Amino acid sequence: MYWKAGVNALHSLASPRYLAKGSNNPAVLLHGVGAKPRDVEVDVPLIYGDYYFIEAILRYNEMIKTKKEI
Repeated sequence: MYWKAGVNALHSLASPRYLAKGSNNPAVLLHGVGAKPRDVEVDVPLIYGDYYFIEAILRYNEMIKTKKEI
C-alpha cells in the first residue's frame, strides 16, 4: 500500500504539471509549499523540495534495479 502510494506520488511529481522543464523557473519542481497554514512559501520553488524529489527518484531507481520492495 505504501509502496504504491510513493510510486504514484513520484509519477505525479514527474508529470508536466509539476516539473519546471521548459519554464523560466530555476527549480526542478513547480508549486512548492513551505507552510500553508501560515501562508508562507506557497506555490514557489523550494530547493529542499527539489532535493527530496531527486533523492526519492534515486532511491526508487536503486530499489527497482536491485528488485527490492518494501
